[in-house]
Amino acid sequence: MRNVLKVGITESKDKNKEPEFKMSLSGNIEEQTAAIANIHHMKIKQIAQLHNKLFEEALSDYFEALKAIVLAMNKHEEQQSNGKGKG
Repeated sequence: MRNVLKVGITESKDKNKEPEFKMSLSGNIEEQTAAIANIHHMKIKQIAQLHNKLFEEALSDYFEALKAIVLAMNKHEEQQSNGKGKG
């Protein structure tokens, strides 16, 4: 199996600097898509087992949470690019 996706979070010694998320993708688009899809599938199965839900119920919950996270990240990035989030 090839390493298609590498993810890490680096924390700075500077307390005023936020941790930095780094992700490296290699391989072709099909390999990247399959790797990310497998991660999501694994997490949804774990959520379903943890909360005694059907896979479809956990999938719906996961999509709602993912949507909220992505929208919040987008808003944060927009604020940063407009200068509103700078100290």
